[in-house]
Amino acid sequence: MKIEALRSVPLFRELDDHGALELSHLLAVHEAEAGSALFHRGDPGNAMYFIETGRIRISVKDADGHDATLAELGKGEFFGEMAILDGQSRSADAVAIKRTCLAVL
Repeated sequence: MKIEALRSVPLFRELDDHGALELSHLLAVHEAEAGSALFHRGDPGNAMYFIETGRIRISVKDADGHDATLAELGKGEFFGEMAILDGQSRSADAVAIKRTCLAVL
């Protein structure tokens, strides 16, 4: 992942070149097939994700047990940061809508 992409995340916007480069070395690449879950509500929040290609749906179950979509995210967007910042479990589900390549921190 390019350091410019990392700087698009408000949390990392002020990193200097060295810090952004060091952070980029901590990222792992993850491929998710369409329909595969990255995490579910209640899972430990131990990573954040940057979408390089593809689409991710963030959703929760409504009172009737149906999926309620909170967001659909695509290339250049990120998610999962709150759980690693606050140490809480995941508050929603994240599922690949189509084949997706992610950088995982």
